Amino acid sequence: MSNLLKNKYVIAGASFLLAILIVVVFMPRNNNKKEKVIKLKADTSVNTLISEDDIEETEMYAEDIPASALKTKEEAVGKYTKTAVYKDDCLTNEKVSAAPSDYGLYDLKAYEYALSVDASSLINSVAGKVLAGDVVTLNYYDSKSNPPRVVSSGNLEVLSVSNSKGTEVTRDMVEEDDKVPAVVTLKVNPAQSIQLVEYNGLYGAPYICFVARGENAANIIKAIDEDNAGKYGSGQ
Repeated sequence: MSNLLKNKYVIAGASFLLAILIVVVFMPRNNNKKEKVIKLKADTSVNTLISEDDIEETEMYAEDIPASALKTKEEAVGKYTKTAVYKDDCLTNEKVSAAPSDYGLYDLKAYEYALSVDASSLINSVAGKVLAGDVVTLNYYDSKSNPPRVVSSGNLEVLSVSNSKGTEVTRDMVEEDDKVPAVVTLKVNPAQSIQLVEYNGLYGAPYICFVARGENAANIIKAIDEDNAGKYGSGQ
C-alpha cells in the first residue's frame, strides 16, 4: 500500500510538470502577437545622448514588453540615458530623460568650476527653455559705459537648471510651475569664474542667450573642453 501511494504521488507530480511543460512550450503566446520596440546596439553609460545610430527597432512578444517601453525612434533620439543601459536592453521611459541627470557636476576637472547665475526672469532666460547640456552665452548690459555696451561671456555649457524649490528642471515635468527656472548652473574655467562674478556685481543678472542643443551643443562643448584643457590642463 505504501509503495502504491508513493507511485501515485510520483505519477501526480510528473503529470503536473508535464502539464506545465505543455503550457509553456506548446500553447500560443498571446496569439504570437509581436510588437516593435527600441533597443540599444551597444552598452551605454549614464548621461549618454542617444542618436539614431545608437538604436535599432526589434520585435518582441507583446506580453514581454514593459508597459513604458519606447516603440518609435522619435521617442529615443535626442534623449539621455538615466542609468547604464546594456546591449539589447529594451529602452523605457524610466531609462531615458530629456536632460542628463546631475549633468557634469561629478565630472569636473581641477580647472573646471560650476557657477550659478540668476534665471528667475523669463525675459532674461529664453522664457525658461534652457536645459542641462545646452550651450548658452551670457550677455550683460553695461549702461554706465559711454556709449552703453554689451559684454559677453562667450559660449558656456549648462550643467543644470533648477527651479525655486531646488529641483532640476526637465521637459518631463508634469507641473508647469515646476518647469520655471530660478538658477542656471554653468561650467566655467578659472578666468571666467572671476569675470562672471564681477559682471554680476557690476551689471546684475545676465541675459541668457541660447546657442545650441543636442549634437550641435556636443560639438561646441568638445571644442570648449579642448581649449580649456590646452590653457589650464597642464600639470593638473
